[in-house]
Amino acid sequence: MKYVLVCLTACLFFAAPAMADDSAELYAKSCKGCHGADGSKVIMGMTRPINAMPMEEVKAALDGYKAGTYGGQKKVIMERTVKPLSQEQLDALAAYVDSL
Repeated sequence: MKYVLVCLTACLFFAAPAMADDSAELYAKSCKGCHGADGSKVIMGMTRPINAMPMEEVKAALDGYKAGTYGGQKKVIMERTVKPLSQEQLDALAAYVDSL
């Protein structure tokens, strides 16, 4: 039992930085172009900077875009961006945005 706990702890210890790197890469690939490197860009005068949003709000928005229940006129752009992402990726993105 101790061996299993040690292995799990080691996996989490070494996986956490990798997950952070993955979320930074995912943000750079999927979000940076519109929202800016630091999340401060206002898009077409229609949005707020995402780096000013609380993590829970970012999560709710991403989940809503994925479900098709959130957003205004330009929501199709966000829907196409988040539809292929897993829940884990969406959660990682929300946490990454919260760190900006």
